[in-house]
Amino acid sequence: MTEITITAEALSRKRATCRSRLNEARFQIPSKLGDKASAETRRHVLGSLEEYLATQESVWSSLSHVFSNGLGSEFSQVYATHIAAGSGLEELCETGSTVFAANFFYGNKINFANTYPQPFNHLLSVYSEALDMRTEKGVEQLTREFFDWMKAEAAMAADSDRFAKFRVYLEKNPLVLNGRVHKDLGVRPAESTALLWEDIGGYNEVKRKFQEFAVMIQHLDDGYAPPDVLLPKGILLSGPPGTGKTTLAKTMCYQAGVPFEIFSAADIGSSYVNQTSLNLQAKFDKAAQKVRDGFPASILFIDEIDIIAQNRYQGHSKEDDKLVVALNVNMDGARKVDGVLVIGATNKLETIDSAILRPGRLSEIIEMGYPDDKAIRSIYEVTLRKRARQSSFEPFLGDIDYSALTGRSQGFTGADINEIVSRTIRHKYLLHVQGQQPLTPITTQDLCAQIAAYSQQRGG
Repeated sequence: MTEITITAEALSRKRATCRSRLNEARFQIPSKLGDKASAETRRHVLGSLEEYLATQESVWSSLSHVFSNGLGSEFSQVYATHIAAGSGLEELCETGSTVFAANFFYGNKINFANTYPQPFNHLLSVYSEALDMRTEKGVEQLTREFFDWMKAEAAMAADSDRFAKFRVYLEKNPLVLNGRVHKDLGVRPAESTALLWEDIGGYNEVKRKFQEFAVMIQHLDDGYAPPDVLLPKGILLSGPPGTGKTTLAKTMCYQAGVPFEIFSAADIGSSYVNQTSLNLQAKFDKAAQKVRDGFPASILFIDEIDIIAQNRYQGHSKEDDKLVVALNVNMDGARKVDGVLVIGATNKLETIDSAILRPGRLSEIIEMGYPDDKAIRSIYEVTLRKRARQSSFEPFLGDIDYSALTGRSQGFTGADINEIVSRTIRHKYLLHVQGQQPLTPITTQDLCAQIAAYSQQRGG
């Protein structure tokens, strides 16, 4: 794997060039901001636009030479926009906005196929025109809409079949910008920090096994053996609710760098005859198409799979039995494509049809029971460390007696522990903003108080 690194120094040089572009008379963005924004907002917007354009230019210069026939320019434009739109005006962008998912910002579209720097110039022109024409909106709102639109445009372009092989290339040759690795066009910066192996506490053996699956997926196309030999067709995670089955599977999917989809019976259910089975078939067809597009594998995570794969001939409806058959048939080969991996999660292993558990289908059954003392301690350590990393308050943590926390948390799952930590943070901050006490580091006493309240609420 070759990393394409863009250093802070290189980015700074590009930023100087972009500052002059912003000041060009034909854009006149600085002057247009002047009479519509406060000095603070003006600095924020200009600084963020400089950062965005510098990122775009840096990525273009690093990637445009990789593909011939002009494709390098188009690929790098989409990738640069995808990265920069998420990092340029992070404070102003709306998280999860769907307002511009229809590829629309006042009638404009980005033509990524244009040779650089035309999309670069086009984006500035669109923003400049919006500042002129949309006087009823504030600069912050306009800029938020502008960046949300760019993210939607880039996401739609990146998801097209045209970019399948380029996505595979990026998995093998990630781009490193200011120390952060970008290897997937579908993951935003805010999401990546939540999908790290070190953020999963306890269950070391299970985690190790999933790390091995991720490594194997990354090397499926090395040619040593076909995917159906190197990977199981299916993996079943069995255990009580809240033990981290979904989090573990999502982390493995992200680290493997391949497409994945999470769904449950509620997502495919229908009151029409045969429609539920057809909806399940569509999920497998979509995953198989991703493999045909060039990805080494595609993963389907089925939550509460026991509802879809329940024991047949137990008095259920014929539609339920058809659904089990459809799952079995697809597990045997999703449209004759090797590389579709099914991961199921259940807390009712005994209700799953035996046919789906045979070798060649859900052949890997992995137990995730209630964590033991060592795992509980590890979950507390990982959760508190992650929350401290996400906070700007220093020091976030005081002296923590993890042995004391472990002793008071018998029978707790990872979800329970995460809830206790969240409640502790909320309670401490609420007292501070209400003026009842100064903000101090979180202590063992703070956590133990919430453990006691949580246990009492749950009847423990």
